[in-house]
Amino acid sequence: AVVSTQSTGMRCRKNRAHLIPYHQRWSPVHSSTIELLPAISQIVNESMQTGVFPDAFKEAVIRPAFKEKDLSSEDSGSYRPISNLPFLSKILEKCVSLQLVDHLEKNKLLSGVQSAYRKFHSCETATLKIVNDIAMLLDKKLKVVLLL
Repeated sequence: AVVSTQSTGMRCRKNRAHLIPYHQRWSPVHSSTIELLPAISQIVNESMQTGVFPDAFKEAVIRPAFKEKDLSSEDSGSYRPISNLPFLSKILEKCVSLQLVDHLEKNKLLSGVQSAYRKFHSCETATLKIVNDIAMLLDKKLKVVLLL
């Protein structure tokens, strides 16, 4: 169960005899963030300036994950691949994504119906727009055909 401490505003997990705030239970990478930040920034900036995504960032560790309890553990079809990329590749990907979307939005290069990679746009909002458009056309007694 997640417990919220009102005095500090920290969220803690009650999984031991005492409560340990999340920020104290993170990995050594988290505790070294301040020391690693200049090096990470340099890697990200250099990659973005040169337009080169380092080959080492493209290598993933692929592990099998069991799909369901009811399936046979002997059958290879009972597993699905989980691919883990280096955390630096995820950081670089996020930085590029943020800058690209910011550029596209500032320069009005995205279509008004573009849903992917935009804040406050999702499959749900795209579906609601389609349903609304169909309802408005039907209200006008027009015929509607939806092709997928």
